[in-house]
Parts: sequence; C-alpha cells; structure tokens
Amino acid sequence: MLIKVGALMRESWAIYKNNFSLFLKITAWLLIPVVILSFLPYLISNSVIFLATNFFLSLLSWVFSVFISIALVLTISALSKKESVDLRSIYNLSYSKTFWGVIVSILVTLAVGFGTLLLIIPGIIFSVWFSFSLYVFVLENKKGTDALARSHQLVKGRFWPVLWRWIAPNFVYGIILLIVILIPIYIIDFAVGQPGASFTATPPWWSVLISNIIPVLVTPLLYAVGFILYDALKKEKETTPEKTQ
Repeated sequence: MLIKVGALMRESWAIYKNNFSLFLKITAWLLIPVVILSFLPYLISNSVIFLATNFFLSLLSWVFSVFISIALVLTISALSKKESVDLRSIYNLSYSKTFWGVIVSILVTLAVGFGTLLLIIPGIIFSVWFSFSLYVFVLENKKGTDALARSHQLVKGRFWPVLWRWIAPNFVYGIILLIVILIPIYIIDFAVGQPGASFTATPPWWSVLISNIIPVLVTPLLYAVGFILYDALKKEKETTPEKTQ
C-alpha cells in the first residue's frame, strides 16, 4: 500500500526539522540571486534595461535553482539511507548533472505547458505523470525523455492516489507558509507606520524580500515530500504487479 498522507507529512517534516541547518547550507546559495532580483526594481529605473537585466538574471537563477534542486535530492536520498552527507561531493555531483537536469526540467515544463494550453485537465495529468522526472534523473540516471517515461511508469495505475499525496501536503504546508510570510510583513508594515503597504501594486522592499526568502528556506521540505513519495512508488512498483492506467 502506498504511504498515507499523514505518514508522508510526518516523515517529510522530520527530515526537514532534523536537518534544517544542513538544508540551510544548501538553500542559502539560492538567497543570493533571490535578494538581487528582489532589489532589482528599486535599483534600475529604466524599464528596458530592467527587463533585459531581470530576464538574464532570472534565467541564471533558474539554472542555479536546478543545481540546488539536484543537491537537495541527493542530500535527502543520503539522509534516508542514514549515510553521511559530504556537501563538497554532493556539489560536485550536482554540478556534473546540472546540464541534463536543465534539459529534463525544460522537457517537463514544455509537456505540462502544452497540456495546459490544450485544457487545464491535460496539464494537471501531465504534471502528475512527470512530477518525479528530476528524482528519476538524479537517482536512476535516466536522461531526457527516459526520465519522463520512467516517472510516468511510476505513476501509472496510481494517478489519483499520487495526485492526492501531492495536493494534501502542499496545501497544508502552503497555508503554514503563507501565515509565516504574512506575520512579519504585517508587523513591519505597522512598525514603520505603513499598514497595508505590502498589499498595494508597488509593495515596499521588505515585503518583496520576505515573500521571496521564506519560500526558499522551505524548499527542502517540499523536496522531502517528493522524495518520500517517489521512493514509496518505486518500492511498491518492485513488489506489486503492473497496474493499468
């Protein structure tokens, strides 16, 4: 039987909480482009230069985020096996996998985007089918469309259970994340005498910064959910007969 939602959330939270300082060492690197992009609108007034700079930095930030994502998957996998984590080795391996990681991410984005353009439902289906593509690439070394095909194979016959196990934890964690973001924003707004300033068309810098930094710090928790679910599907696939979709 596939892992239950409650167990999925407990295990993912335990991994995140017990290794927060380790995850912080990894995700802290993402804060550099996040902070730069957060302050960019306040540093560049020319709209053309701003758009060009923002596009270039966003592209670099996305590629860097793929590198960090690979590092998180490798780290969580090692932790699940009770192995020691050597960040230098993980960074080196992540770097060697970044090119194909970008390719896999692009393929997933194109597939989900194409499905969404057709109708919302195909987009949802494709997003669930291919949701484990990066995990497959990193941990099974399947590249390109092979990673997508393997992800689909893992989900095959289990679409609704997998969809629910993606939605439930992300919804709960999303609500908690929203509260954690709003509390300091409200406090600062009132402290500087600008209540509600963060909810205007041009929010102040502290609002933008908080809204961008906190989700980065929570990223390992979401990858823990994905890994645990991927690992459960893989083990179930190895011990149960093939199901039809």
